[in-house]
Amino acid sequence: MVASQLSVQHLTYVEGITQESLAYGRAGRDSWSWGTFLNYLRVGGITRTTATGLTTGDGFTEQGDFSTSDMALGASVAKPLTDDLLLGSTFKFLREDLGDASSKGAAMDLGLLWRANESRSWNVGASLLNMGYVSKFSEAAVSLPATFRAGVSGQPFAQWLLTADYVKRRDTQGEFDMGAEVSPRKVFSLRFGYRYQLERPDLGAISDFSVGFGIRPGMWSLDYAFV
Repeated sequence: MVASQLSVQHLTYVEGITQESLAYGRAGRDSWSWGTFLNYLRVGGITRTTATGLTTGDGFTEQGDFSTSDMALGASVAKPLTDDLLLGSTFKFLREDLGDASSKGAAMDLGLLWRANESRSWNVGASLLNMGYVSKFSEAAVSLPATFRAGVSGQPFAQWLLTADYVKRRDTQGEFDMGAEVSPRKVFSLRFGYRYQLERPDLGAISDFSVGFGIRPGMWSLDYAFV
């Protein structure tokens, strides 16, 4: 069996922010699966200010405006290695522009998924993300946000889905994430989440919690989350 899906998105946001994305994927149950994607984010009309060096006024003067953009173009492939072990990888080209400065690079993601039992109700996965190289941004050295992620998901009961994972990015101490989805009815689900960061920023008492629900009447679905 082969299934295909196409996704097209346009976002218009505050302060002149726009985003365009296009993705296509084709999946086979026991053969190669593949996909391609393009994501482009742009912010225009940013006021350019320079220091005057004068003791009068506010010390700055406006000199027109400039824009910034971020683009990612890539392709993904995946294939079962055995009945229980799946391998996938994404290769992507990256470019970022800010005024007259720009940086280009390439990166790869690599992931493994192991189905831990015959019913596939328990799964274990791990991935390495953003492994690659980017050029200097103007005169500044840039590092990609290389990330390691490992997690497990399972259904101890038919109406329950539990998840837990560990995420470590290059610029963080790491964090543990936990979630649960309870579906008392086939068309309705309640969801709960908690994030524990090893480097504890003070963002408020409820900042690490999230809640939500999902409704699935027939072929449509509606999801809401409070984060």
